[in-house]
Amino acid sequence: MPYDTNKTYDHNLIQKPLRLVILLGSKCQLHCDYCFQQNSSNHIPVDNFTPSKIEDFMKSLRKFDLSNISHVTLWGGEPLLYFKTIKQLVPRIRQEYPHFKNFFISTNGLLLNQETLEWLYENGIGMQISDDGKNQDRGLKAIQEFPRIRSFVKSFLETHPDMHVKINAVISKNNLDLYQFTKWAMQAYGENIKISFNVLHTPVEDKDITNNSLYRFTDKQLQLVFTSTFKTFTELTPSVRSRYDVYLHRLLKLGNIDTVCLSGRNAQLNVDVNGDTYVCNEFPFKQTRKFIKTNDRIKCNDCLVKNLCGGSCPLISDKNVYCLCDLSFAFYYGIFCAIVHNTTGLDVYDIGVSNDLISRLGNKNDYDKAILNNRHSVINIQRL
Repeated sequence: MPYDTNKTYDHNLIQKPLRLVILLGSKCQLHCDYCFQQNSSNHIPVDNFTPSKIEDFMKSLRKFDLSNISHVTLWGGEPLLYFKTIKQLVPRIRQEYPHFKNFFISTNGLLLNQETLEWLYENGIGMQISDDGKNQDRGLKAIQEFPRIRSFVKSFLETHPDMHVKINAVISKNNLDLYQFTKWAMQAYGENIKISFNVLHTPVEDKDITNNSLYRFTDKQLQLVFTSTFKTFTELTPSVRSRYDVYLHRLLKLGNIDTVCLSGRNAQLNVDVNGDTYVCNEFPFKQTRKFIKTNDRIKCNDCLVKNLCGGSCPLISDKNVYCLCDLSFAFYYGIFCAIVHNTTGLDVYDIGVSNDLISRLGNKNDYDKAILNNRHSVINIQRL
């Protein structure tokens, strides 16, 4: 269904979603300081999914048209806390919906062991592990357990190289140097591990960000994000190549991107054990919420990296989004400059528009220069 900014988000509007996200519950062993679910004043806990509830859940799915679903994601909280349920749920879903081809689980990794990895592999379930690296601040348990988990996963991948595993890192004050993180992750998990990055988002409610230092970055910190991003995506190791291709596709897209969020495009169904639908899998709301289209954000209209960023989370107010514009721009401008350099051999030093943050990030003088005149340079790159 086409995006309509005059309507609030409502899963009744979704005719044929492309992705199904199953919310298994809100329990988690970690306490990440940037977590939407734990730190928002308006989070609604999701009921826990137990094996006895599977048949009722399957019945609830039948009220949706799932004929176009290709991806199924198991989500929490921490989904491996519900491993007994998962072992019965996935075969049951595959039995009733054989066209669901791709299954994934998003996990913090703390419960990974030989049994869970073997079962995930044998059942064709890909895995995204949340890992912010050596400097992460996610509680004592994570600090103690992650070295063992990383070594275990690395050994498993050496004997099962065809298993789809990706590391996802959040860019925060504890994780600003993406180049060093990439080098570290390749050592920790193996040189072919896939890596993706998420820009730190604000909580949905404005009151959750007031005077919160977590979302304030100095110019020096932003410059580190920019320069390390540029270096990461110009070297283009196998670990980041697939993400680079995604960004390249977004940047060269001639049309505007309303949002990079599937929920925001009414293309993702987020559902819990009771068959109740939620606005967002990361920040569960049962009530309807109005999405903000990227082009409706005043500061996004002429932004050079709008197609890369997508205007951030469409649930977040302009007030909150603009608090994090600097961090998002530092990251995506680094990707933009890397794409220009990789495709032309030239270096961006003037985009033809006034941008205070670009001057604060600093200019690079190591390569030949290319003047890109205003935001329409995105189209010029495609013509080369």
